[in-house]
Amino acid sequence: MKMRILVFEDSFSVRKPLCLFLRRKGHEVLDFPSPVTCELVVSKTCTCPLNHACADLVITDMIMPEMSGLDLVRVLAEKGCKAPSQNKIVISSVLTPEQEAEFRSLGCNYLRKPFELNTLEELLQTCEKNLSPTRKLIPLEELRKTCCKLH
Repeated sequence: MKMRILVFEDSFSVRKPLCLFLRRKGHEVLDFPSPVTCELVVSKTCTCPLNHACADLVITDMIMPEMSGLDLVRVLAEKGCKAPSQNKIVISSVLTPEQEAEFRSLGCNYLRKPFELNTLEELLQTCEKNLSPTRKLIPLEELRKTCCKLH
């Protein structure tokens, strides 16, 4: 199943190959250098229509200039993000035990940098299994107009 994936990573040297890998696997990918460059994150409430999600999966770096990956996951949860919580992945080289516990409580996954692509691929397969076959996504062009205003 092709998934729609939002990637938030401030390092171009990480974001570019990650997105290339995901696209080669057949997924739709929208990438952002920071969560604050995505209108979906900075808007006050979730702007997705009823019963529609913006993405199937969110991948975010933990340490970014304006907002941490943990803060992003919290913001999305508070706004009522319709992407499954277990389909949010935070990547980081260092996590405190408290951060790991919070990720688990939020239902998120995390990958430690550096990670192997086969480990990511296994996690993608798990995320794909979490999706309902009747899921509805916002049309891609509409999403690009909504979320990429600041990008």
